Amino acid sequence: MKNIMNSIFDTFDLNKIFKKNRILLISSLFFLIPIYVFIKKFVLYRELLSIFEYILVAFILFNIFASLLFWYNGNKHSGFHIVDGIFAKISLIVFIIYVLFFKNLPYYMILLFLFILSLVIYFICCSNYYSAMKWCSESHIFHHAMFHACASMGAIYAFM
Repeated sequence: MKNIMNSIFDTFDLNKIFKKNRILLISSLFFLIPIYVFIKKFVLYRELLSIFEYILVAFILFNIFASLLFWYNGNKHSGFHIVDGIFAKISLIVFIIYVLFFKNLPYYMILLFLFILSLVIYFICCSNYYSAMKWCSESHIFHHAMFHACASMGAIYAFM
């Protein structure tokens, strides 16, 4: 019995999690904030939500899962890295289209969304630049964590 428990916990090396990848593991959880906004709107205010908003929540949940799986090890060009990158790009495009063309928001909120979107693009470009120079450098991790924070703030607009 003891060997089984050891083999299960050996796959989750906590020392590795709490080193260089911890910031990105934690910042991946920022995407729970838009899900909280969705649940609050649905449960507390009993608002009818479009099917698109349920699909967007599914996108967010998959992105959280893929991001956590990838950043647990953080191996560049791994299968998890490719899946996380592709799905994050698809999700970003879907959220932009939904918020700008389908969501009925006041103009000032659209302007705020566009400002946050510009920050998202800036931070992801910096993250890519620094990751090309040195994978998991402090600059890469900082800019990618800021991307997570800004993207999660931008995703909230889909559920307002």
